[in-house]
Amino acid sequence: MTYTHIDIDDDLLGRAASALGTKQKKDTVEAALRAAVEKAEKDQAWSHLWDYVDAGGFSNTAYLEAEREHLAHEQAKVDEYAQRPGSSGSEGAA
Repeated sequence: MTYTHIDIDDDLLGRAASALGTKQKKDTVEAALRAAVEKAEKDQAWSHLWDYVDAGGFSNTAYLEAEREHLAHEQAKVDEYAQRPGSSGSEGAA
């Protein structure tokens, strides 16, 4: 385990702790990192699946197409939220 000293936005840390159900700063940061990695891995898996679908890998894609539309809609909501003033996404990437 590595010891690292970083400055973290207190409001953002509090919101993350609330969203993740954590109490300790270390637990919040680790849970947020874990969630980010899991999301990236899931996104990559879905991307590979869509490539397979787009290449004709399934004969009946109605369910998968509906899921793709649902995920796109959910991502649009996340993107919209990130652009709101005061949200972590409105300040740009660190």
